[in-house]
This record gives sequence, structure tokens and C-alpha cells, in this order.
Amino acid sequence: MQQSATSLQSGADCSEEAMPAPAALLARIPPGAVQRPRSKPLYQLSLGLVTLFCVLVPVIYAGLVIGVGWLLHGYYTGPAMELERGGIIGRLLVFIVPGFVGVVVILFMLKPFFAPRAKQHPPVQLADNEERQFVAAIHALCRAIGVRPPSAIQLNYQVNAWVQFEHGLRGLLGGRKQLSIGLPLVAGLSSRQLVGVLSHEFGHFAQGAGMRCSFVINTVNRWLESRAYHPDEWDERLERWGEESDNFYVYLLTGTASLGLWVTRLLMRGLFQISFRISRRLSQEMEFDADRYEALVSGSACFRATALQLRALSRAFREADGSNALAWREGKLAADLPAAVKSRLEHLDAAAWTSLADELDGNVETRYWDSHPADQSRIANAERLQAPGLFLDERPASLLFDNFAALSARVTQSYYRDMGLSYSPQQLVDAGEVLELNKLPAAAEAALKRYGNDMLDDCRLLSPEAAGMPEWAGLGWQECIDQLRGMAPDVVPAWQRLRQQDKRRRTLAFWLVLIDQHLEFRMPNGAEPDAAQLRIEYAQLQAPGHADLRLVRRALALFARRIECAMSAMPVDAQAVARQRSKLIQSLHDLSPRREEMSELRCSVDALGRGRGRGGEDEAILEAMYELAHRYHDRCQEWLGRAAGVPVPGSDRDLRQYLLSRCAKVIDAHGDRLAYLRAMSPMDDAVAHLYRENLAELAMLAEAAEKAAGIRPIRLWNPPAGAGS
Repeated sequence: MQQSATSLQSGADCSEEAMPAPAALLARIPPGAVQRPRSKPLYQLSLGLVTLFCVLVPVIYAGLVIGVGWLLHGYYTGPAMELERGGIIGRLLVFIVPGFVGVVVILFMLKPFFAPRAKQHPPVQLADNEERQFVAAIHALCRAIGVRPPSAIQLNYQVNAWVQFEHGLRGLLGGRKQLSIGLPLVAGLSSRQLVGVLSHEFGHFAQGAGMRCSFVINTVNRWLESRAYHPDEWDERLERWGEESDNFYVYLLTGTASLGLWVTRLLMRGLFQISFRISRRLSQEMEFDADRYEALVSGSACFRATALQLRALSRAFREADGSNALAWREGKLAADLPAAVKSRLEHLDAAAWTSLADELDGNVETRYWDSHPADQSRIANAERLQAPGLFLDERPASLLFDNFAALSARVTQSYYRDMGLSYSPQQLVDAGEVLELNKLPAAAEAALKRYGNDMLDDCRLLSPEAAGMPEWAGLGWQECIDQLRGMAPDVVPAWQRLRQQDKRRRTLAFWLVLIDQHLEFRMPNGAEPDAAQLRIEYAQLQAPGHADLRLVRRALALFARRIECAMSAMPVDAQAVARQRSKLIQSLHDLSPRREEMSELRCSVDALGRGRGRGGEDEAILEAMYELAHRYHDRCQEWLGRAAGVPVPGSDRDLRQYLLSRCAKVIDAHGDRLAYLRAMSPMDDAVAHLYRENLAELAMLAEAAEKAAGIRPIRLWNPPAGAGS
């Protein structure tokens, strides 16, 4: 085994042109090179006992169903038949209510045994003649570990890889397993790291009895959890019958049935908690054992780096997927999601990597009920082996595939299909276009940050015309900057408070909509809403005179004066460009009050939409949503009318045309006001981006003018890259 590792390491030292492909290097590992650990009798005994308990849980559950049926049968063959006293209503209730409750409880308890599974789209699976290089590499790795290769390889969009039995019970009995690989792993890991991750999964392959027991345990736990914690349509229908009926007897029937279901669920929760907690420790042992295979194949020294890279990939996926969701509002989707994840990973800055490393170092505690041990425990366990590794190729993992880009496109389209998205091929765009949506170029972003010193924010827009107001018109260029420098410690937190106040104002606006629409709700603390107090607070947040707003407006006016001084000193051609951008910024400022009102309406509609399906007021909620959407449409049409004719520098479109181009889905609204509101949702981001883009261009021109005139900037000393500010 040591000889194989040495030969691979020497190959890694050769030039990249002379090196064999990563798959060929894997094929050099001798069969059986990875030794299996000795079995632990105590662990095997514990695994068997836990599995036996989990198998007994459905038996206990079935016994409960039979017990309820037996009690119901006993009631109607005994006490119910002996009722002779009481009025006719009382006798009917005593006869009907237990039967109704018993039948409902039995039906609800039986449902998990026969309820069909939700239909799922078939996953992307490698055909027999596809990616032969990668399949050969997988087979070579399986020979080295001493396990049967997977019967199927499935590909998906997740930052994960796992192994499972093929086709459930049939695979369990036959031992046929399938491997699932998330292509973002391939895009973001080195060959060495990916092979290590796959070795971990094949380590689970080697746990024959453990895998079978784990399958049974996890199946029972998922079944119990769904039965205990997730009400379904039947539960909601029973609750709705009780809420909508004014008949006391119907309320009595449904209430009693709901009580019986609550008791049943309480019992299921207890069984789930017991089963879940006793099985977690065994799961942790299985992970430690699988980690051993990863360390032996890729080397103990690689384990920590892989753990950090997996965290970074998870973060990159979340951010890329979030950018993709924003792009979809504008009718665009990334054509290659794994490529978008890789691109986002490559652009993580030093602060992000430091944060990820701190998270990894801080993950030290393994709770009893965790399915996986803490990262630091796993790293220490792998490094304790001091394994040199059998495969040390640091080239990109995508080289293991013949046509990784085509597979990524298939997986991406499968992801969109699973989400129910309907799109045309023309809507699929390059990953960079999605990730850079509403982002400034790095140079422009840096210039705006230097020029503004964190005292400019798009939640309140600068008015260039403020430079001519009597209060500011007499200030000199350097005097403006010196005043801004002194205000910075107060202005920066004021912006943060204003953002929080805006968030609060939108929440208040939503609550007031609920009150005006006579829709019942409770405050977050459970109290009844005080309409008068909420209206007073809302009015206070809208008032123009509170301290933070006054401070921010003063800072914005000083910036306007500073920009005006700079424009006056610019060369003629630069001044013409600056005046155009200043004019657009002024137009955006003048249009901002109505846009804030529209934003409140849209947020209220979104919040109402999230509340649908949680009670018996769906019709009233939908009616309120359409009423707000009509108001939004009217205000938006007026707003766009005022935006028509406003030039957009660097574009042949005016402001109205530019914004409508960013809201491409509006043509599909077809007169539906609610669809129109949702289609126009990108407008806020588009306006904010346009404002920042033109302000950044102004900042770069103004910086050049200040430097030429010998004006001292706000920040008198700029720290070198990587230093604290």
C-alpha cells in the first residue's frame, strides 16, 4: 500500500502534461489496498438491538390501531346497547359521538400504512455507455476498498453525496446500492478531495449489516416523524369543519375527534423521540468508520481542507441559488448551476474564508442526538491515523468526467423541473450574468465605498439639487468634506437604524392592512392588535422630522454640495457626463416617495400570500390581495408615466423602458393585477442598482477632480489591502 502511494505522489510531482488522467491514476491503486477495520462485537450488538426496537415500533403502532378498534367494538356490543335512560338527543350523542371519533382516529392512524408517496421526477442517472472514464474510476476505487460497485450512479444539484439501497426493500434484500453525487461537489473540489468524499461513501458500502440496519432505522424514524409532526389535508379539513359550522353538535364531534388525534400524535412523538435518540450514537460510529476510508485513500492531511471546502461550497451554493432566484424574477436562469456555484466559490473574499474557518474550528461539541460527529472530532480522528494517502492528485475533480459541462446542464434543468419552473431555452443565461445581477464592477464598488465612507445608502436617495439650497450653497469644497468626516461616527449607525425603521414600517403597514380588511390576527406576543397605537407608530415612522432622518439628510446635502463643487472643477467632457448622471439621480430621488408606497403594497401582498392555506379565510385573503394589487397597479402606471422621457446615461432607453426591460415577465400578466404586481417585483432592485451605478460613476469622476485640485478626501489614510480599516 505504501508503494502505491509513493508512485502516485511521484506522478503528482511531474508536469501536468506528462501526468496520466486522474481516472488512470485511480486505476493504479491495487485491489484491496484499503484494509477494513476489525468488527466491534459491542457495536454490532447495539446495532441489532436498536434495529429490533425500530422494527417493533410499527408493530406497537398497529397494536394501537387494533386496540382502538377493539374498544370501539366493545363499546357498541356492550354499554351502547344498554342505554335506556335519558332524552333522545342525549342517547343519540352517546351513541354517535364515540363511533364518529373512533372511526376518524382509526382512519387517521391507518393512513400512514396506505398513503401514496408524492410523485417525483426521475433523477439524472448515468446510462451504461455514459462517462466511461468516471465509471471506470468508480470501479477502481471500489476494488481498492473491497466493495461491490454501485448498480447506478445518480447526479443532482446538491452539495452532498450519499449511498442508498436501490429501490428500497428490493435493494435491501439484494444488497444493490446506488450512489448519488451532487455536481457542485465536482465543480468545487479537487480530484483528491472528491475521491476522498466518494471513499467515505464507499466506506458506508462496506458496512453491510450497518447499512441494512440504518435503512430500517431511518425508514421507521421518517415514518414516525411525519406521523407525529406534520398535519395533512385531512387534519385541516376536520379543523375547518369545526370552524365553519355554527352547530354545537358538529363542533362537539370534530372537537372530540381532534382531541383523540392529538393524543395519538403525542404518543407518536414519544415513540419518535425514543427511536431517534437511541439510534443517533450508532450513526455517529458509522460516520467515524467511513471517515477512516476517506483518510486512507486521500490522506489524513487532506481531511481538514476537504471539510473547510465543503462548508465553503455550501455557502457558495446558497448565495448562487439566491442570485438565481432574483434573476428568475426578471425571467432569467443560470444555464449551469454547478458552474455558478464554482464561480461564487472563487469570488469568496478573505473575510468569508476566515468566517468559514472559524465556524469549522468552533464545531467541537457532538450532542448525543446528532447524526454526525462534530467536525473537530472527525478531523482529529482522521489525523490520528496519519495516513499518507493513496490518491493525491490535486487537479480539478471535473477532469474525472468526459463531458462535465453537459452533465451540469442536465442536472440544472432537472432542478428547475423539480421546482416546477416553466422557461424557454432563451431564458437560460451564463452563470456570470446571474451572479453579477445588480452588482457593481469591483472598481466602481471600491470607489463608491472610498468616496462615501459608508455614509451613502440607497434606502434614502441623494438629491443633487440640495447643493443649491441656501444652507449649503456657501460651503467650500474642503469644508464639506471636513464636516462629513466629523459626522461619520454618527451617520453610519443612523443608516443602520433607518433600515430597521423601514423594516418596521413595512410590518406595521401589513398589520394595518389586516385591520382594514377585517382579517383576524394576533401580534407576535400573542396579544390582540391595538389599531390606534399601530397607526400612531406608523405615522411617527413616516414623519420627516425624527433625528436619524435629519442627520442622514444633512449628510446627503453635504455630499450633494461636494459633488457640485467637483463637477464645477471637472474638464468639459467629464463635466458633461457627470451632469447627465446627476440629472438621473435627481429624477430617481423625486420619484422615490411613491416608490416606497408601492414597495409597502407589494410587501403586504407577499405577506398575505404567505398566510394563505393556514385557516378558513383564504377567500377573504385573496380578495384583499387583489384589492392591494389594483392599488399597486394604478400607482405603478402613474410612476412609470413620470419615468418616461428620463434619459438613462449609456443607454438608448429612457427610465420607463429600462425598468420594464428588467421586469420581463410583465408581458405575461395579461390583465391579472396580482400577476402584474409579482412581475414588477424586480423594479425596486433595478432602481437601487441604477442609483448606485450612477452614483459610483459620479464618485469616480469626483475623486479624480478632488485629487487634481489637492482636496483632502474623507478618509485621510487608506490601509493596504488585507489590513483593517
